[in-house]
Amino acid sequence: MKSQRCERNLHGVTSRNACKHAWWLNSRSLQIILFDGNGTLHPRHFGVACHLGVECDIPTIGVAKTLLACNGIPGEKDVREMCAQHLKTKGDKLPMTEADGHVSGYAVLPTAKGSRPIYISGGHRVSLDTAVEVVLQCCIHKIPEPIRHADLGSRDYIRKLQEQRRHGNAS
Repeated sequence: MKSQRCERNLHGVTSRNACKHAWWLNSRSLQIILFDGNGTLHPRHFGVACHLGVECDIPTIGVAKTLLACNGIPGEKDVREMCAQHLKTKGDKLPMTEADGHVSGYAVLPTAKGSRPIYISGGHRVSLDTAVEVVLQCCIHKIPEPIRHADLGSRDYIRKLQEQRRHGNAS
């Protein structure tokens, strides 16, 4: 278990460094960054969206596909069942309320009924309501388009690298 935690932490540091570099390259044109990860909906209330937002002083939003265990928030299976019962149309949301009454984020239905929720939380300099509004404006599919395109692009890049290595043309 200890090595898995270390690998996750190292992955987080590596991802943050890559994101900081990308931000620096595009710093004049970026107004807000959506992260495939958590903001304040995090066991420490400070996920990757918060980290990079603070480090780069840019507004950020966390958009997660899975729910992390947080203080007093039901488990993901229970939250999905509640969403299936209560969320009917795109944009319906269920507050992720901690034991102390603080709402850390929302489970949001990004498309039509029946889709699994995404978990939205503010990162840095973005209110929770604004975070939900921005993310929903970016949702054509379940995953917001900026995150979806980044994911597709990175998978394509990795596939091309693997092909190059298989053919002995790694560079």
